[in-house]
Amino acid sequence: MTEKLFGRGRRGGVLLIAGAVLGAAIAGPGATIAQKAMNQNKAGDKRYVKRTEVRQAGTVAESPLRFTSTSFAPVATATIKVPGPGFLTVNGSLSAKDLGGAPNKLQYRLTVGGTPLTTTPQAFELLLPATDDRQNGSANGFVKVARKGRVEVRLEARSATGGEGADVLGRSVNAVFTPKVKPGKGKKGKQKTGGGGGNVGP
Repeated sequence: MTEKLFGRGRRGGVLLIAGAVLGAAIAGPGATIAQKAMNQNKAGDKRYVKRTEVRQAGTVAESPLRFTSTSFAPVATATIKVPGPGFLTVNGSLSAKDLGGAPNKLQYRLTVGGTPLTTTPQAFELLLPATDDRQNGSANGFVKVARKGRVEVRLEARSATGGEGADVLGRSVNAVFTPKVKPGKGKKGKQKTGGGGGNVGP
């Protein structure tokens, strides 16, 4: 009886000791690996934030603007501070109606840093009938940014047919900056400045 009890107790003791050693072996390296992973994540977070310095800026205007300029002038302006080389995606929209009298044409465009994204004045325009009906339009595009600094984005318009001009109602302009991918971190490709699409309709 004593041997059996001792034997069982011995086997139980051996199992407990083995379990304790195994637990130490698992806990030891595991803790080291976990610590390394935490350290790597901290470094990885710093790299991630640095490479994704996305910026946004925009403005919305709601008060009516009596617009009679026959040359392009801003109707909405936003300034974005870019942290370095990259690309700007810009969008603009407006709503307008004729002030009365003869039908009018309201042409509009986007400019970035004073440079128009379109060189043809009639590329984007609203045909305003001599009624109280409003017309809506939008335009978008992108440009390459070479260095950090403040960049002004404008939605500009002009009264193409003169007359009494237009009543510009709601309008907005916004920009989103995306940083340039560093060499070795992504595929290289040629990028160029260009205008985007637009839509015009009631």
